Amino acid sequence: MIGIQSLIYRVVCLSIFDSIGQAFKYLVECYRMVIEEPKLLLPSLLSVAIGFFISIFVVIALMLFHVFGSVFFIFGGFLLVALFVSYAISYILMASTAYAVYEHVKYGKSSLNKAFSMALARAPTILMIALIAAIINVLVQSLKNPNHRRGVLAGFLATVFADAFNEGWKIASMLLIPTVVIGGYGFTDSFKKVFEIARNNLVLIGAGEVGIRVLTGIFAFVGIILSLAIAFGLFMLLDYANTMLALAVAVIFAFTALSLVSTINIFIRISYYTLIYAWAEERLEHGPETPVHAPAPLQNAFGI
Repeated sequence: MIGIQSLIYRVVCLSIFDSIGQAFKYLVECYRMVIEEPKLLLPSLLSVAIGFFISIFVVIALMLFHVFGSVFFIFGGFLLVALFVSYAISYILMASTAYAVYEHVKYGKSSLNKAFSMALARAPTILMIALIAAIINVLVQSLKNPNHRRGVLAGFLATVFADAFNEGWKIASMLLIPTVVIGGYGFTDSFKKVFEIARNNLVLIGAGEVGIRVLTGIFAFVGIILSLAIAFGLFMLLDYANTMLALAVAVIFAFTALSLVSTINIFIRISYYTLIYAWAEERLEHGPETPVHAPAPLQNAFGI
């Protein structure tokens, strides 16, 4: 029995490390894409910059919702509106990234003007998806909100269900965005298409998600530590000349560095699911009898 458990543990660990290794290779592929066309990062950078200011209102709404959750229709509505605006802007900019990446991989170069135009053309569907995302987030927060009328076990189960549902939606939304902006599908057809893609590419999506989630987490942690450490070093170095100048330089550097880290993480995730969509769609068009090569970044990273 111990031998079987040990074998299972080794297999799981090996699979996770393989996924992280593949995700690292994909990070290198993203680096190549950005070196070839630095403008590919612009929509993600705008998403981070705009999202920083919107997140202030979202955090305030979350605090009010958790403190005054009993008055659901007032503070729940406030939270819903704040989340909707946040998701709407984020999804439209992610859609721009998705289309630009698709053009870059398929044609060797992209047009941001066209990418933004395509995203805005699909805005009605994207806004409906943003509304769904906001509603899901409010429901998740409601389930995770401490409620003394629930028992301990019921509260724990509600939290587990809320987290699992939220994570599932995050993956689905990453596939929905390129499906809408590239495929041009409507609201209902987009969900049907995503379900079809997920069903036929479950292993690739699962393995890639695990690796990318771990890798971006490590990248974010290291990036935050280094950014804050360098910002503190700049402050200490310049403090001898002018304290206010030192503080301003440190804050600007930290904000810029952290924004860059977040930008790269967003770009990695949306570009990965964009290429998954593009490959899955091409395979569906050609049928199971015709072998279709995956886009070059997926081939080089995952060997498919």
